[in-house]
Amino acid sequence: MHLFQLFCIFVSIRHIRSEHCPNDDLELELDLDQLRIAAQVDKRFLSFALDSFLLGDHWRRTNLRDPKLISLTKQLTPAYLRVGGTDQDNLIFCPGAKFGNVHDNTIDALPCSTTRESKNSTIPITESDIKELGQFVKVTGVDLVYGLNVLERHGGQWNPANSVRLMNYMDALEIPVAGWELGNEPLRFPKVFNKSVRAGSLGRDFNLLKSLLSQISRYSNSAIFGPDVTSIRKAGSPALHFLAEFLQECDNSTLSGGVTFHDYYFSGSTATILDFLDVRIMDKLTTRIQLVKRIVRTRFQQPDIPPLWLGETSTAFGGGSTNISDRFVACFTWLDKLGQAALSGVAVVVREALSGNKNYGLLDKTTHPTPGYFVSLLFKRLVSHIVLTPLGDNFVRLDAAKNNRTIRFYLHCDTELRGGVVVFGMNLNTNPVKVRISTGGNMGPARIYEYLLTPLNDDLESRFCTLNGRILKVGHGGIIPKLIPTLRQESFSVPSLSLGFWVVSNANVSFCAR
Repeated sequence: MHLFQLFCIFVSIRHIRSEHCPNDDLELELDLDQLRIAAQVDKRFLSFALDSFLLGDHWRRTNLRDPKLISLTKQLTPAYLRVGGTDQDNLIFCPGAKFGNVHDNTIDALPCSTTRESKNSTIPITESDIKELGQFVKVTGVDLVYGLNVLERHGGQWNPANSVRLMNYMDALEIPVAGWELGNEPLRFPKVFNKSVRAGSLGRDFNLLKSLLSQISRYSNSAIFGPDVTSIRKAGSPALHFLAEFLQECDNSTLSGGVTFHDYYFSGSTATILDFLDVRIMDKLTTRIQLVKRIVRTRFQQPDIPPLWLGETSTAFGGGSTNISDRFVACFTWLDKLGQAALSGVAVVVREALSGNKNYGLLDKTTHPTPGYFVSLLFKRLVSHIVLTPLGDNFVRLDAAKNNRTIRFYLHCDTELRGGVVVFGMNLNTNPVKVRISTGGNMGPARIYEYLLTPLNDDLESRFCTLNGRILKVGHGGIIPKLIPTLRQESFSVPSLSLGFWVVSNANVSFCAR
């Protein structure tokens, strides 16, 4: 119960409420005349996934033709859509097959069954399944990243026959594919599939994939991403050794899209609400990112260093935490992960998942937006790809004993790119915090447009959130409500256990102007 003492937070069955510790209200100051660019990320920085198990289930749990799903997806573009996950290394493309009526039981001597005989049996996907995906990609405008099955192997090497057949079919349908992955979380293969692939072999498999793509005109310039390592906890971990060996075998130009790793904070089956508020858990992400970057920079030199992708992530793995991962409380770890990743120079963050029947979707099982969806939507609309940081100690932080990193803010240029700056973040402290903004020069008092998010009825387990006190709900067909800010002058206050975005339109920051 460490957060009980740290935050003076009391837990009830439905609520977490704060009781003020004996401190005055807290204050921060930010001089917008003293900033620098920390990083520039991909304009599709916030991206999302559809798990490959949905494809293997013939899209029965996610209707890709649903107008509401299409509309809500469009609102989050530009973005990559990753189709991948554990099941991708079970999927077999079965041309000529129909669900429940397989006309061709053998494809290149590979099994092609329409039922899952066991956890590790091959899973058929049909022409219809791929058509559905292709149509969804075209109508929503997302940039598809498709994960191929690397466990079809012969003689210790990847057997690409079925994947090539799939790629040729996608080419025939004129499905745009921005990038490809090969295998998902290879270090988990022994546990999940009772199979293993050595790092060096996987690197050579990736080189082969690049060669094969060069022979398909439509995809000859599409990117390759990998290797989706996970469980990075500390220096010297097996995942980092695997990554280093894999990169040694990859040609310099193979990973043109980026190096990918996956990150979750804890297991969804054991997590509690307090875990979602624990800043010590949140702070681990930057360390993990730096460990991966160190491996990548050891292998590559400028200008050949590939981008770094957080290729699959949420807060809790294993499908998320029931009645937590899709509630307001999960927004804290999600928004903080976006802020930390961008500040650390991660090019793209892929949220697991957009939709599906698991707990960590941005859309729930009925395609209703969770609070995390609205956080993502505001991020898309307000936060640009240009990441800022204050010079020196300009952004005055509180004494560590009082703050304990519970007040967490990040800075970017805003999306208008007319000199404006957006501050986003959260207050996990028990006291409100006041932030004073100085624009510098002759711009006058800071003009601040506030988008403050709080849980409905102050219930952190609520399925709904409010924007400046107004509940956010979508209309028929996925129509987004108006996101109306509150205008502030010079300063804004952030209540305990809330988060938000604050756009300073008259910041007049030169590198935030086109």
